[in-house]
Amino acid sequence: MDQAIQELLDKAQRLFGDIPRPEFFTHHTHCCECADHNDTLSAHTPQDIGLNELGNIAWDPICFATEEAFLYYFPALARLTLKGSGDSDYFDQLLSHVILDGARNRLGRVSVLSSEHMSPSCSNTCLRTGSRR
Repeated sequence: MDQAIQELLDKAQRLFGDIPRPEFFTHHTHCCECADHNDTLSAHTPQDIGLNELGNIAWDPICFATEEAFLYYFPALARLTLKGSGDSDYFDQLLSHVILDGARNRLGRVSVLSSEHMSPSCSNTCLRTGSRR
């Protein structure tokens, strides 16, 4: 694996690796879909979740994840974005989760990222991945 990509993954792990595992990953009592997505996210960790669980843009549990769950799973999202290629990566989905509706993002995901999370080295994750397309 490219050393620069590994450095970005290591940085994501340092920044997000201490985020506690949430008790619930979605608002699981809201509806059956939220409950299903909660079950999927509850059954995995950032180390083992993959595109099988997250890669379908029409059925992506991260769409329904709480802010805490999003931060907890961010190292996995970075891994799936950077290690994938073409149609088998998470780039478009990650980008939509972070910037969807800009300041009106329904989960406020940009606002839950600290200034350290949004540092230039983390921004390189999107830039490097986008340039591979």
